[in-house]
Amino acid sequence: MDMKKQKFSMQIAVTPENQGLIDFYQQWSRMIPTLYFLDLCTISHIKDSLERDPGEGSPEPQTLAWLRENDLSHNGFSYLPALMEKASDTKSKFDVNGLIEEAARDLTALNSFFQHARVVEDINLASQYVADLKGIHPEILGPRYHDFLEYVNGLELFNAMAPGKRFKAAEAICEHATSLGIDKGHPLVLASVACVYGCVAAKKVLKFKKNPAEFSSSNALGDVQVIQRVGKLTKMVEQTHRGFARTGFVTDDRYLQDFYDFFFVNEVASEIGENTTSTKYEMTIQAYKLFPDLFDENREPKGDTENVEVLKLYALFGFPN
Repeated sequence: MDMKKQKFSMQIAVTPENQGLIDFYQQWSRMIPTLYFLDLCTISHIKDSLERDPGEGSPEPQTLAWLRENDLSHNGFSYLPALMEKASDTKSKFDVNGLIEEAARDLTALNSFFQHARVVEDINLASQYVADLKGIHPEILGPRYHDFLEYVNGLELFNAMAPGKRFKAAEAICEHATSLGIDKGHPLVLASVACVYGCVAAKKVLKFKKNPAEFSSSNALGDVQVIQRVGKLTKMVEQTHRGFARTGFVTDDRYLQDFYDFFFVNEVASEIGENTTSTKYEMTIQAYKLFPDLFDENREPKGDTENVEVLKLYALFGFPN
């Protein structure tokens, strides 16, 4: 029997006595061959850094210093999630040739920035991907995801909701998702419900707007789908043993990083049919982070009422208690 991938965390108090142990773990971690997936924001910062005047005194994003520290020969950096987001953006300003040229500029910048680590994609792969999939959402449900987001934006979740109305709002969101054929456990649905329960990261990622014309469902969808895309690519790396012991996601967007860390993809299974390929994800979520209004500072439900509501949410999503 295969053992499922697991994730655990270890907390060490930052004290003078523990500093040696902390330094040891950091050095040990840097020795592990890792493939890092870059988002659009990070790539933009890399390009800006290469064009910046060395004498300019403005501070750089902290991510750039971290990337330089991890620019090691046993590491790799991947452009693919960013390319997937650019290619599937139905409101992109680029046509096919324009996006191929943009991808070439991005990859040239990445290869200039990283002196030791390997950039795993080349322009030939990027060009083929763009030519085949520019303007096409890789999932059949792509247009329905946009419809779903437009519906949820209309709920005005940027406003705080009275506790007595929250679960009914969660039910309405799940019912609408089901009517569109979207699984209730999809990260897009969970993110929307998280906004109901005060999750700041989810609100910042989805960026709902009072004026519907100002809301970008493409940007919201692209950020949320990082979870699935990186999860699937990670599984491919694990299955093909491409020299990397682990993977990571890099973004300078603190809220997107937080939101990504709320989920852990345990398993990815693909089934190839006659006309489609179906991919199923098994994920672990951190409920106290997604639904913070229901939990106290000890990560426990605030009371009996909140505990019941957590269990009702799990049942609503089809999760085991």
